[in-house]
Amino acid sequence: MMGKKKKRLLVIIPDDLNKLAAKGEITKRYYNPDDYFEEVEIVSLSDKGPIDHDRVKTTVGSADLSLTAIGRPDAISTLGWNRYLLGNWISRALDQIKARPDLIRIHGLHLNGLLAVESKKRFNVPLVASVHEVGDWYKKLEIRACRDPLKKTLLYLYSLRTRQIANQTLRRCDEVICVYHSVCNYVRRLSYNNPRLIYNAVSEDVRPKESYELNSPPRLLNVGRQTPGIKEPTNILRAIEGLDVKLDIIGDGPAHGQLVRIAGEAGVTDKVNFISFQPNEQIVQSMRHYDIYVYQYNNWEISKSVLEAMLCGLPIVLNQKENHPVREFLSADYLLAVPNSPADFRASIQRLLEAGNLREELGIKARNLARKNYAPKVMEKKVASIYGSLLGRH
Repeated sequence: MMGKKKKRLLVIIPDDLNKLAAKGEITKRYYNPDDYFEEVEIVSLSDKGPIDHDRVKTTVGSADLSLTAIGRPDAISTLGWNRYLLGNWISRALDQIKARPDLIRIHGLHLNGLLAVESKKRFNVPLVASVHEVGDWYKKLEIRACRDPLKKTLLYLYSLRTRQIANQTLRRCDEVICVYHSVCNYVRRLSYNNPRLIYNAVSEDVRPKESYELNSPPRLLNVGRQTPGIKEPTNILRAIEGLDVKLDIIGDGPAHGQLVRIAGEAGVTDKVNFISFQPNEQIVQSMRHYDIYVYQYNNWEISKSVLEAMLCGLPIVLNQKENHPVREFLSADYLLAVPNSPADFRASIQRLLEAGNLREELGIKARNLARKNYAPKVMEKKVASIYGSLLGRH
């Protein structure tokens, strides 16, 4: 007697999984929420294969995992990823898919979207996309900052083509998941009217803060990729001048050198510990030993590190975003949102250092809110519910 057919998921991603693993950015069941599928095949557009199976197995939980790295077609030789000129690449990629899936999932609206649409046509199964950023905003920022006329023109043409690819992908999706409110608005501007808001999966290894007594000296934490004009804690560095604190800044990126220089100019080098790399598992397990989480940003999304700090129960100080505030932080009573200046960061940090009751109140409020809205199991079950609904219709 034949056994029950195993549910199979095809995940198509633009990322280099080996690079994510090397950076410690591997989240349990990220590609198989709630262990919904028994078999998962991940197709990566990276050409940095072979993918290390053992290092990424945890992303699919208990499912059997198969991996393929197919590479990314060159934009120039395909005249900006012209669909006709992509034909051979798409055919080769489809032929490398090992078995017919029951559902296709993509992360992001990149070239993986084009491949997912063709996979949907071949296998006649549902397609679910998750969108993780306000893509237009980042492209406009890059174009605005470019001083080379030729490169500026190419960036503009690239932005038009990627927006077209995003539109083409969204039109064929059965469901679209947005991981933040701002992303929902972006997707609606791309003419997909009914996205689902399900926040980005964070680590389940976050340990709750148990005591709000201060370390000596108090310890501050900042985590994130250091990107000019987007995520760079320059005002936080200037804010700790005159404060008796220690600040750990974990992360790397194009703005790293500037941050080291600013720390020197502000005279706070002896107070700052720059940590270029630390596996996320270690970060979330050690968060509870810090006193305050500090964050400076100018992007549209909520950093995963902020969500993890909330789950931990750390009191949080972050800046109010200029022009387009993040909806989740509007009128928030679980953190301190301040004008983006060294003086305002300094005043709020000092306030928390002097008020143990406030530290505990904010930390507990943030943790309770995060457990309700952002906890990994909550998010996983919401995604699994979408999968079940779609498979029930097919």
